[in-house]
Amino acid sequence: MAELSNATEAVTDTDLWMEAGMVLAGLAGSVVLKNGIDSRFDLPDELYGVVVAAGAAAMGYTKVSIGGMGYTGIKAAERVGFKSTVENAGSGN
Repeated sequence: MAELSNATEAVTDTDLWMEAGMVLAGLAGSVVLKNGIDSRFDLPDELYGVVVAAGAAAMGYTKVSIGGMGYTGIKAAERVGFKSTVENAGSGN
C-alpha cells in the first residue's frame, strides 16, 4: 500500500502547483482570446486554443501550451458530442 506521506508530499509540492497554474493559464488565455475576438469574427472555438498553444510554445512555455491544447480538445469534444457523453456516463441517463 502506498505511503500517505508520499501522496501528501506530492500534493504540497510547489512545483506541481506552478505547473498546474501554467496549464490553467493556457486554458484561461484561450477563453480570454475567444472573448476578445469572437464578437468580431466567427472562428471555430478550437482555433483559440491552437493559437495560444502555438504562441506559448514559441516563447518556450510548454505547460501553457498544454493548457491551450487542452482547450482545443475540450471544444473539439463538445463539437462532436463526446463531452456530453462523458459527462452523462454512469448517471443512468
